[in-house]
Amino acid sequence: MGRLFCYNPCDGQGVMRVGQDGAGWEVGHFVIAAGGYFLLFCAIFSRIVLSGRILATGDGFFHALPAFHTALRLWSPEIFSGYPVAADPQNMFWYPFSLLLPNGLRWFSLFVILGYTTAAFTQYVFVWLLTHSKRAAVVAGLVYGLSGFFAAHIGHVNLIQSAAWAPLFLAGIELVYQGTRTRGVALAAFGLAMCTLGGYPQVLVMTLMFGGLFASFRAVSIGTRWKAFLARCAAAVTLGLGMAGVLLVPLAELVHRSMRSAISYDFFVQGSFPPWQLVTLIFPTVAGGWHTPLNHVPYFGDWHISDVTGFVGLTALFLAIVALYRLRPRGLARFWAAVGGGSLILALGRSTPLAHVLYLTPVINKFRSPSRFLFGFTMAMPILAGLGLAALERLPADERSKTLQRALAAMAGILAVSVGIVYLTSGTFRAHAMHKLHAAAPAGIPWRAAAFFFPLLFFALSVLALWWWVRRSGSRFRSTVLIVAICLELLHFGWVYPREAFTTAAWFPQTKHRLAPVMDELERDASRYLPYDGKNQDRRDGVPNLPLVWRIPCASGCNPLILRRYATLLSMKHWGAVSPDVLKPSNRVLDLLAVRFVLMPPRRQTLIPKLVKQRSDSKTTGSPPLSASSRWTVWGKLGKTTVIENHNRLPRAWVVHRVLPLSDQEIVEAIATSRLPGGEAFDPAKMALISRGAVRHPLVPDAHASVELREIDSGDVSLHVVGDAPAFLVFSGVDYPGWQASVDGRGAAVVRTDALLRGVWIPAGSHDVRFDFRPVTFRIGLGLSAISCLLFFWLLWRGRRGAGTTSRV
Repeated sequence: MGRLFCYNPCDGQGVMRVGQDGAGWEVGHFVIAAGGYFLLFCAIFSRIVLSGRILATGDGFFHALPAFHTALRLWSPEIFSGYPVAADPQNMFWYPFSLLLPNGLRWFSLFVILGYTTAAFTQYVFVWLLTHSKRAAVVAGLVYGLSGFFAAHIGHVNLIQSAAWAPLFLAGIELVYQGTRTRGVALAAFGLAMCTLGGYPQVLVMTLMFGGLFASFRAVSIGTRWKAFLARCAAAVTLGLGMAGVLLVPLAELVHRSMRSAISYDFFVQGSFPPWQLVTLIFPTVAGGWHTPLNHVPYFGDWHISDVTGFVGLTALFLAIVALYRLRPRGLARFWAAVGGGSLILALGRSTPLAHVLYLTPVINKFRSPSRFLFGFTMAMPILAGLGLAALERLPADERSKTLQRALAAMAGILAVSVGIVYLTSGTFRAHAMHKLHAAAPAGIPWRAAAFFFPLLFFALSVLALWWWVRRSGSRFRSTVLIVAICLELLHFGWVYPREAFTTAAWFPQTKHRLAPVMDELERDASRYLPYDGKNQDRRDGVPNLPLVWRIPCASGCNPLILRRYATLLSMKHWGAVSPDVLKPSNRVLDLLAVRFVLMPPRRQTLIPKLVKQRSDSKTTGSPPLSASSRWTVWGKLGKTTVIENHNRLPRAWVVHRVLPLSDQEIVEAIATSRLPGGEAFDPAKMALISRGAVRHPLVPDAHASVELREIDSGDVSLHVVGDAPAFLVFSGVDYPGWQASVDGRGAAVVRTDALLRGVWIPAGSHDVRFDFRPVTFRIGLGLSAISCLLFFWLLWRGRRGAGTTSRV
């Protein structure tokens, strides 16, 4: 920890100098910065947390919170009738913060706060390495962590956690450039690994893009050593991805089998940043926003506000102008300006020809919402702001005021152009407001005073504080006033959340009590339930992925990486909603999945009379149906939600004595129509369909057998089968690579059955059968992570031994 690189952005000189162990890096100011950011975000969210609410809203409620509450495991039988949860990045099972914090729901808020703290702190580290100005680093960290991008994505907890580590990856590259090679490689690898494990692959890909561009930019100025520099950067990337191998290797297998293995262009460009909303980068509430004391107009722009928010504060843009005007050499400022501008262009998506290029680019074409390239803009602007503030610090006193005057003139021009754009597109604003808000659209859109007054007011306060600070830049009090002014400007937009948007801790026991009658029945016969509209219906219906919290089996889920076979058979969207076709008597997919209850929200209850025969007393849950021949009957009510019961469901495991080999398409059609290719009726209770080419054994028709289900755990299933002839056992659990079967302790082949399920051949007699989930990809990934982590710690040890040398860039 003894090296320190001093980079003067005004003259471009860089010298590595030696200091006492720990003194050169001044570790204390890093600790103070991290603690200060943590206290800041604790204060910001205190009003919500102290009111008994959890920082879970939007997708954070459906994805991050249930996963955080779930203990680490490779397989979950609670969602999608079985799913490899540890391979899904958005569960963040391998993320150190998830592993270290307790699984209790109340700890989730701390988990979220740590994400925001990390984002601000890592940006502080990177900008400090670039400028060696603590004030510049503090401001850059604030702009990054308090940006509209991070505020808007509070529901995308995994995005926050991934984006929080991206600056540390860049800091490692900068350290390698400055000459601290071993520790630089280690730091970059650690930042990239944490970014990966944070659980948002789209941010990881963008981080690699920006890191590659930054490394290429730095390589140009190194001269003949550029090959060695790029080789070290490549080594850092390899090491960082290797450390995250325990996630990446299983993830590659999951993506290949998911709906995201191939997406259409129209789906890819969903969530493009509309050009008419570019002005929201200056006036963030001109198209509405969150309901806060400073804004009462709901968002009426295109797509979701979380994806099209890129506000970083007018002061950050002002300081970016200073950096472009005064930083010497100008290459660094121009580079980050190009990154920010290029990211804005990519965020426009369908509005530019570049969208077609991105759609043809491997890996990138697995994502949607090009507007999330605003991450690059959000990354670049704080860096430019920090560079601008550092440039002001190093200017002579008489030059500072002149620089601010010229930058203010340029900023005035930008504001005038922005107002002109609003004037020219006023009709578009009004049309969108009427379309989304209808009669609630307030008069005067877009010329509301709040939309223009508050951004300009807070910017004026920040400029006054900046002007006051440059007259005595060494004053800690004036520096504090400047930092407070910048904080207020950023906090005025989006950070005064209504408490009602967040879940209360009491919600979960209350909902569990409401679902208790259904949960008791499901536990009694090991069957499943299905919320018909997925996450779009009443949350108290146990919508996906909340079954993870209560450990109740569900045939639905909410995940963009839903298995392609599963989604096709159930006509299921990635948010868990299904098609009415699955309720038809001829469709046997819900029977195969042992779905006993389907929860029908009020808006779907018009379908019920066509499906069921009403019971004589629908208020008494658990009473027998009027007609046992009817597939569906009304079982009861959960508030306004109607629970219908499936009487044709199959048990979780059964035995058949007839196995038919068919093509995959023929199997899908047979399940959907209850008809085999030759016209014969398909009864899944008596016959099993397997793919052509699978190993077959002779069976005895009309033989007798029984199955006892002894245990169903996350990755283990235990059964006992007794039969007087060879048979074929079918288990109602999704088949996936890694499932192994054994009969009386001897290995047996797992056969994919009925397109989705697991089957195994059973000899005559009494046998103990087990299914165990032991995926090869997990073992490979775990080994890769272990080796990479050992190499990482070796690099740290080697870097400590090598401290004390001097080099010059």
